[in-house]
Amino acid sequence: MLKDNVSEIEPTGYQSEKQLQLHEEKSERNIAETASASSHSMSGQTGSSFRINNSSTFLQKFELGLENKDVTIVGVRLNNFGKWMKSVDNKEIVSVTTSVFQIVQQLAKPGKGQVGNFENGSLSISFNAAISADSHELKGCNIAKALTEKLTQLNEGKAKLPFTINCAVVTDSVACGNLGTREIKTFTIIGDTQNKIQEMLNKNLEFEIPITINEKVQKAIKDKFLFRSVELARFCNNQGQLENLHILELGESTHVNMDEWMYEMEQKESKNKWNNYNTGYNLYMDGNYAEALQHFKEHIIRNPNDKLCKKMIELCEH
Repeated sequence: MLKDNVSEIEPTGYQSEKQLQLHEEKSERNIAETASASSHSMSGQTGSSFRINNSSTFLQKFELGLENKDVTIVGVRLNNFGKWMKSVDNKEIVSVTTSVFQIVQQLAKPGKGQVGNFENGSLSISFNAAISADSHELKGCNIAKALTEKLTQLNEGKAKLPFTINCAVVTDSVACGNLGTREIKTFTIIGDTQNKIQEMLNKNLEFEIPITINEKVQKAIKDKFLFRSVELARFCNNQGQLENLHILELGESTHVNMDEWMYEMEQKESKNKWNNYNTGYNLYMDGNYAEALQHFKEHIIRNPNDKLCKKMIELCEH
């Protein structure tokens, strides 16, 4: 159905040419801020904010048409949100979600990410959808890391959150642009990105993984973050066909803070924590199950609560 194949986004608050022409008279800064602050439908991906150089460029953003491009979408899920909201009053829901939204907006704005509407405990942040953006894969990973850290800090403070957070960062080739009429337009992304995000978020929950990424993201940020393979999953695309989806966990940044040299040894140990796991995973994929098992067992000694590694051990033994 069309709803499954098309991700709809409201056209940054301008529904007619008259409104566009009125807005054209405003300054470039006001235009960019208005576009960045707009909200979009959470039925799918969201568009990135944009800055214009002249009024004709701005108006072109609202022309009907599609273009093929890579976009990066950060899917955010608040686990158990639905169950929690049934146990509290509306005032409590507003108070808690306001704290979350403030953090999301503060993190998204500097990187020109646009935040989608909140729906059923989920939202998305998009990069490179409405305009071209350099390093959108890295921006997606950075905001996912910052978001999970900020919300964890909030949860450890006085304002205890009644839910946990997971993020999935996906870079995908899509068709995006404005569909509709000259009077009413909807910014739309057509692709399988949301299907991939949902599959990845399910793996986050199953293995208690904060952030997952797909292979396109991994290739773009491989020198900037650590990562480990989670699973070569199968997901159903919008044509009803099964496709492979290589899911990876996003780890720590490889950047070393020279001002914290005293912690260098601890950082080195942290950056090596997945060596045994990654070696075991590669051996497992090559069919060397016995040798892979030894590396997984070495990893689990130092990481006894690693649910993903426990699953790999079970697969090797059976």
